[in-house]
Amino acid sequence: MRGKYGSLSFGRQYTPHFLVFAMYDPTELSLGSSDSPYFFPGRTSVTGQDGNLVRSDNSFMYVLPTSFGMTNFFYVSLGEHKNAAGSQNSNSKGNIYNYAAKFDYGKFSAMGSYLFRKFSPDGQDASWNNQYVNLAVSYDFGVTKPVVQFTKKFTNDETNSANFWMAQIGTSTPLFGGKWMISGSYMKDKTRSDADAWSLGTKYAYPLSKRTRIYGGVEAVFNDTNAGYAIEAGPDSSLHFNLGGNEYGTDYIGENAVQFFVGMSHQF
Repeated sequence: MRGKYGSLSFGRQYTPHFLVFAMYDPTELSLGSSDSPYFFPGRTSVTGQDGNLVRSDNSFMYVLPTSFGMTNFFYVSLGEHKNAAGSQNSNSKGNIYNYAAKFDYGKFSAMGSYLFRKFSPDGQDASWNNQYVNLAVSYDFGVTKPVVQFTKKFTNDETNSANFWMAQIGTSTPLFGGKWMISGSYMKDKTRSDADAWSLGTKYAYPLSKRTRIYGGVEAVFNDTNAGYAIEAGPDSSLHFNLGGNEYGTDYIGENAVQFFVGMSHQF
């Protein structure tokens, strides 16, 4: 619902926290994105331990009208936590509260987000607080558009969760009628030692027509001894290494991953 006082939407929706990634990632948050290894659910996932910080059920979002280049987002998602018997037993566990603000002035753009969640896996009584701060800044110089993005997580229970920060720098550049995108990211695990990782990604996309384009690139992630991040991206294009001790075993912990890709996309 939209009007002169803003817009109100509800249902299963993207969080403003995730929109910071989606709006500012220089490689379109797809194949080639250096952020993608840190998106798979787990203790050090930028999208939450269960991945529900991408889209959440039972959510309400109110967006104020843009004024002087500033747009404000208010978001609440109701968790419907269930106990071991399968019954809903809390009105707060699993809830997400997210505020974000986006500012645009000419070729400059910035967005910041703060998210609070009382996390509790279904079937468990224990719960803990996870907080995320997400910031991104870009400036379009015409010849290239650099982006800097930073995410930090705070938890009050490092036994069940983890503190970390993740930073990305990248740029997208018009080149030979197409666009060349490149990014690099670093994940710092503040809870475990020797569990950091860094990643690189690059992608070139060329439009064959208004609806069809071809693309290709390479992405790599380099893990410390106790880290096991994989190349994720939107299509989940590799095994999910970073859980360790799961169905993929622990052999991938500390290993690096490299992916080359080519493809074509068509919009109907």
